Amino acid sequence: MLHCDHVTLSVPGRVLCRNVTLTVEPGQLWAVLGVNGSGKTTLLHALSGLAGCSGGTVRLNGLTMEAGDSRQRAGEIGVLLQQEDTNFWGSVLEYVLLGRFPQAKVVLAGHVHQAFDQQYGSFRVLATPSTCAQFTPGTATCVMDLRPPGYRWLSLLSDGSIRTEVMWLQDWLMTKRPRDDRI
Repeated sequence: MLHCDHVTLSVPGRVLCRNVTLTVEPGQLWAVLGVNGSGKTTLLHALSGLAGCSGGTVRLNGLTMEAGDSRQRAGEIGVLLQQEDTNFWGSVLEYVLLGRFPQAKVVLAGHVHQAFDQQYGSFRVLATPSTCAQFTPGTATCVMDLRPPGYRWLSLLSDGSIRTEVMWLQDWLMTKRPRDDRI
């Protein structure tokens, strides 16, 4: 159960909301509505423990956000932020579920026909190129690429980091784009 009691949120020079009290029971669905700049995102950050409050308390299962374990909290609360710097590679459900595994560092996806390596929040997302035809990155439609087949190797290091590189086949030559009759 998530409970906030007389929560006040402010930014320098402005109070966004005052004395907010609510209880969210398991299985309930809530929406936060308001005009731009009214504090909706700030409230969600406070309710999820990502930001503190100017006044009042937020509790998850009876523990204040400060007293609770952040890893345990990440397994119980998921926050889907309204803006991301780049397009996410998966569905909304897949994105929300990433927050359920705070110990995970990397998501590796195969069968995407492109090499991909980007950071999404605390996750590094890697994709492996195809061992056959590649799709041209950054195109609005499915366009076959002249890149050769490739693969990604991974080394898991003792400090928990990952070293990886994409290797492209050298003795492979494509002189003409393959045809894709589905588009």
